[in-house]
Parts: sequence; structure tokens; C-alpha cells
Amino acid sequence: MADENSRRYANTSRNIGFAMAATAIFTADRFIAPIGHRATKHIGTKTRKHRIGRPTTTQSIAKTLCGTGDEESLCCACPLGGTTECRNQCVVGTAHSFVGWPETPVLVLTPNEIVGHGAALNEADVLGVEVDPSNRVACVTFRVLALSEVGTEPSDTRVQFRFHSVGRVVASLREGHWDDAIVPIVPIALEALLPTAQSFGGLPIYGWEFVDCHERDLSRLSDRLSLDWHPGNDGRSHSISLFQDGGNRILDLYLWFGALETRDPYHRPVPIASFIAAGKRWWDAFCVGDERTKGYGMAPLRSPAVLNQQVRLAMLAADPRR
Repeated sequence: MADENSRRYANTSRNIGFAMAATAIFTADRFIAPIGHRATKHIGTKTRKHRIGRPTTTQSIAKTLCGTGDEESLCCACPLGGTTECRNQCVVGTAHSFVGWPETPVLVLTPNEIVGHGAALNEADVLGVEVDPSNRVACVTFRVLALSEVGTEPSDTRVQFRFHSVGRVVASLREGHWDDAIVPIVPIALEALLPTAQSFGGLPIYGWEFVDCHERDLSRLSDRLSLDWHPGNDGRSHSISLFQDGGNRILDLYLWFGALETRDPYHRPVPIASFIAAGKRWWDAFCVGDERTKGYGMAPLRSPAVLNQQVRLAMLAADPRR
């Protein structure tokens, strides 16, 4: 258990708070969530607290960009990109076909891309998780830490991962601390993944490794599963491991997939190299105490060697020529 704790809290000292739920306010281009009251939770020797002091987009991209954001609309598979045509055709509880998508999802991730995704997703908030079983597609919306090529922080840093040919979905929802082996296990239906994930309020994932690392973590949860959906024997080329740790309530989630594509808040495709590079720029700036990375409740550890190594690996993934 010590290894798991070290993995999740490695490399940064940070506070996370649990903002009280607040109804999102719709603006012309995105949902803005008011900052709620803040509470502090102590975990081990580190204290983590929610990022405060600036507006944050909290809605899953699928819900925000498709129609009115109705919580009952399953639009994670929408090929129309949240356009007027999409809003006119969306049906509550109905997923769209993927026929007609012009972009081809990435089928195989290279080792450098796997490492790069770990760095680019580190400390990203999980805003939504949805699965369309009929099309075997899953969508996860993150709010990531990123800097643009001109060195500024984008106004909306949400990205949506769309997983194609999903071969398995495993979840473990437990009412207790992450390392408590006897806490109650709460069953989850596949269609309830979105409200379950969002009930944590968009907490971050951390640990630098999220792709193809399921064997390390899943072994300890084999007898504590809330959901295990596997429509076939294919679609397991890669996996992604996520979690939401609310202190006395935790969700561990694992998705296996055959192909991946990444989209920005306007459903435009994002090349893997660009996504990794934006995260690398943020962590590179963080390592040197750049003002643009302050205000997140994080500070480098006294010995940043491991953190710097992760940034170097992310740099290599973004540009193998380095």
C-alpha cells in the first residue's frame, strides 16, 4: 500500500479542497462554475486543497457542446461537433453514430507517447466519464494543466479523450479510505458512470502514469469491483487508469480500448504531440517557479530530480529529435 500512496502523491506538495456543489452558470461559450466554500483535508504529511481564485470550467465537453447540456443527453458519440445541426438532432438518451468522422483515431501509442500522456495528464481534473455500449465508445473529459506555444495559459484547458473499440470497463466505488480493504463496495451501472464520476466534483488525478499501468493497481481490487463490463475479447490494445479520491470515498476506474483520439472544447482534433507539448510547457515552467504556474496550490519538492526527469521524458515524447 505504501507504493500506491507514494505513486499518487509523488513529486509535488499540494493542497486539494472539496468545493461544495454549485449550479453551473451557462455563458456564451462555456459553463463557468462558481467557486464554492472550501474545506481542507489532511492526508498523511501532505495537505491538498482545491484550486481556487480563478473561474474553472467544470462541465464534461460532451454535455457542454451538444445541445443545452441536458444531463440526460448521451452525446459523447456525436459526430456533428455540437453544431446547430447537432442540437437539432440530439435525442435525450440517444447516442449518435460515428459514421462520417473525418479523422482517424490513433490505433497504437508509442512508448514515448505513453510516457508523454502521463506527464500531460498529471494533476488533470476529471470532469466526466461516459460509455456508449452500443458503439463501444467511451469519453473522458479532463481539465489539464497546459501552456500554449506563445506561453500563455489557454482560457479553456478542457480536452476530451474519445476511446474507440472499448474492450473492458472496470470500476471500484468504495465508501472509505483508498487503502481500507474492508470498506463497503457500491455497485455501479454502466450508464451511471457519468453521475458517479461527477459526484466527486472534478478532482485531479496524479502520479505521472495513467496509460497501460492497470496491472500494477488492479490486482489489489480484483475482489472489490463495482462494475466489470467487457463486450468482447478485442479492444484491449491499451488501457487508462483513473481515480477520484474524495478522502472517505473513492472511485478507481480502468478503461481498455483499441484506438484513441483527443479533442479540444470545440471538438477539433488535437494531435498527440501538441497535447503532450502543451503539458510539457506547463511542467517545465513549474519546475523553475514560473509565475504562470502559481495559484494552483502546488510547489516543487526540495529535490525535483524525479519531476525534472518526467518533464524531460515528456519533452522527448513531444519532440523525439531532442
